[in-house]
Amino acid sequence: MIAPQAFNRAQAIQQEKARLYAEKGVITTPGYLRLEVSLKGATNVIQFQVRDSQGGVQHVTERRLKVSDTFTVLSGAVYIGKALVTGPATTPTDAQFASMELHTFPNPLVFTGGSAANNLKAMYNGYLSVRVDSTVFIDSMPVLNFYRVATSQQGVLGGTGGVTIQADEWPIGNYGSKEWTPTIELNGLANTEININIPT
Repeated sequence: MIAPQAFNRAQAIQQEKARLYAEKGVITTPGYLRLEVSLKGATNVIQFQVRDSQGGVQHVTERRLKVSDTFTVLSGAVYIGKALVTGPATTPTDAQFASMELHTFPNPLVFTGGSAANNLKAMYNGYLSVRVDSTVFIDSMPVLNFYRVATSQQGVLGGTGGVTIQADEWPIGNYGSKEWTPTIELNGLANTEININIPT
């Protein structure tokens, strides 16, 4: 079987990985990881748990890397969400995490309460770093690369009739995503550190 000519970077990388892994009898399939951290209190480093076996609280919406798998990172995004909690509970349930809306900027009409929106702005003025074992693949990628503010924003009063907009605009698939250079190979047996470093 002859592979079709690749028309973009993602297809070219997928075809190359499929060819390399086929020699070992391994099937390559597209997929995604979703790593989450609950932000509570002050911090200047957000550390993501990459592997299933790393421990820590794993939300029902996360997809971490299995120990037996490898994963090629072509692109990534930084989303923020606010899971609604029904009092007197202080931690969201699995159902509340599952229905959490993701945002590409700290909308002050969504992230209310004290200085929540301003604190999240500080994150976007930080940088993302990726280290696998002793190799630093990304020393400092600006988190601002993932910041997107669309025209239509949740909580704003609309035009005629004054209807409140129900959600931030999400004009294309994978909105807020950015290609990563270099392409990074993650291995479930490796020690992978993906951090967002915040100025203060």
